[in-house]
Amino acid sequence: LPMPKSEVKLSSIHSKTVRRDRAQSAQAIGILTCSYSSPDYEPLKVLQNVASGMGGRLWTEVRDKRSLAYSVYGYQGSGALAGAFICYIATSPENAEKARELTLEVISGFKDEPVSPDELEMSKNYVRGSWAIYLQTNSTQADLYGRWELSGKGYQAVWEYPEKIRQVSAEQLMNVANKYFDTEYYALGMIEGVGATLEQRE
Repeated sequence: LPMPKSEVKLSSIHSKTVRRDRAQSAQAIGILTCSYSSPDYEPLKVLQNVASGMGGRLWTEVRDKRSLAYSVYGYQGSGALAGAFICYIATSPENAEKARELTLEVISGFKDEPVSPDELEMSKNYVRGSWAIYLQTNSTQADLYGRWELSGKGYQAVWEYPEKIRQVSAEQLMNVANKYFDTEYYALGMIEGVGATLEQRE
């Protein structure tokens, strides 16, 4: 049962900031991508894991090298009609803007700099291993069968997914980055900490 396609595009930066009496700021950057029935879904899930986690590009550049964030990661979230690549960043209030700028720089860098063979292989192995763990319960399998069948992806894609991940190439990662990662157009949600610093509260 195919579903209608939704090609929504942002034409500017959409932002919402809420100020709270907290010592940290948290922000999420959302860049529109694709549904899980799109052929771009698997490359984006691999790219997610090149960007995220300890040793990932976001973690290395934003947290390890420059100490601008307590936590930073990217996540490809998809639904039946559309999806978004979400970057979450937790920082001190004074580092929030710098961390956001560097995060966007790292994400944009995927358009020009191919991932290394080691990055690619480690990410694909992680995605496939996580998938096997995720499918250990009957309820998860039933949920995926239903959602992917209704989306037009097909229930059989649940079991084909690991092989599709294995076949993802570095060229595909660069292609989806160039297709979706226009960092001039994104949505930003932010909880801005305006309270005492962590040192003052201790």
